Amino acid sequence: MFFTSPVYLKSPVWAQELMLSTRGWVRAALREGSSFRAELADVEKTQWLGPEDLAALQLARLQKTVSSAYAHVPFYQQLFKSVGFEPGDLKTLADLGQLPIISKRDVLDAGDALLNRQHRGLKIQARTSGTTGMAMVNWRDLHSINRENAFVWRQVMWAGMKLGDRRAWIRGDKVVPADQKNAPFWRHNRGEKLLMMSSFHLSEASADGYLLALEAFDPVVIMAYPSALILLARHLIATGRRYKGKSLTGMMTSSETISDEQRRIVFEAFGVRMFDWYGASERMTAIGTCEQGQYHVISDYSYTELIPQPGVTCPLPPYQPCGSPG
Repeated sequence: MFFTSPVYLKSPVWAQELMLSTRGWVRAALREGSSFRAELADVEKTQWLGPEDLAALQLARLQKTVSSAYAHVPFYQQLFKSVGFEPGDLKTLADLGQLPIISKRDVLDAGDALLNRQHRGLKIQARTSGTTGMAMVNWRDLHSINRENAFVWRQVMWAGMKLGDRRAWIRGDKVVPADQKNAPFWRHNRGEKLLMMSSFHLSEASADGYLLALEAFDPVVIMAYPSALILLARHLIATGRRYKGKSLTGMMTSSETISDEQRRIVFEAFGVRMFDWYGASERMTAIGTCEQGQYHVISDYSYTELIPQPGVTCPLPPYQPCGSPG
């Protein structure tokens, strides 16, 4: 891993930032090049589709995915044949219910049989966190990475950010050694105009240092765990000081739940709203908050089947534009 390599850990701060920035330039070239911009242009258009057009888009893309799986993925070839299903049977979104639900154990047991045999080119391995008790390996190609990145960027743009703007990051990247006792607990990634801050070292004792670093960097958007933002917001309120950054337009959060009270506290302290994103390592579904603060299943991301639960009468609505392009 990059952050745990002896070369990185033993280097001075300036050298770590040079390594981070070089890595950032490479990542930006791969993740924010022409292919990414084409995907971003696509999702910027599809966000304005109405319910009927969204359903038609979902069906067309699902039919394409199912046909490809039937032709090139051994696991799905066997699964479809075992239930007597062929791609031509998928005429409506409801027809997907003909297929059995696949468990995580099924995926783990299938292994490489879930890989598309026709795929050529770069494959990147990713792992789930294992919070359910079973960590899982996933494979991504550059197209899937660019596609995911486009959806994330679309939501960041809802928060007021543009490509090329500065952003800060307070998440699980171990940018400084775990046993480090003194600031700085952050590093500048100039390749992506990103201030990367360690969430592991954030505490009441270090909060002032984090806030001063954020104010000096002056990001347009802060991307963080909600718990990190809540700690900083409560610290600002408790000490009676105001956040002095001039450029901040919004927060983007993920990985943890957020209450209305926590949203209120962050808005009181920083003067901007939180945009929450719920995704998955498997890249199968996504849920996010729109500019009105409402949670939606992101319908142009994928087709998500919702299983009815006792006492739940209103599932999350699909994403519908709360305004207009103009």
